[in-house]
Amino acid sequence: MDAATRLQAERDSGRSIVVGVNSFQNHQAGEQPPARRIDNEQVVERQRTRLAALRVKRNAAEVNDVLARLKHAAQDGKSNVLDFAIEAVRARATVGEISKGALSTWRT
Repeated sequence: MDAATRLQAERDSGRSIVVGVNSFQNHQAGEQPPARRIDNEQVVERQRTRLAALRVKRNAAEVNDVLARLKHAAQDGKSNVLDFAIEAVRARATVGEISKGALSTWRT
């Protein structure tokens, strides 16, 4: 008996359990679980609120300083930009701010 046939026989007999295929199935045939609905506007608003709170709590001078150093590192082409990006994350700069700082240099 080849491996595929043996595996199928184990599944059919219940010796090999595959969740949702031969075990732990929904017994009400044809019934689909409800689709998850996501309110994009609510998600965007919640993220804006979180970003505003972050910007209030963080040290703006420190963030601006590290972003300036990141931009300089991206311009000189000799520094490890990742080191500065990690420093920016630790200072609580956003991904958008970090990307903007590096990409503004590389888009010529």
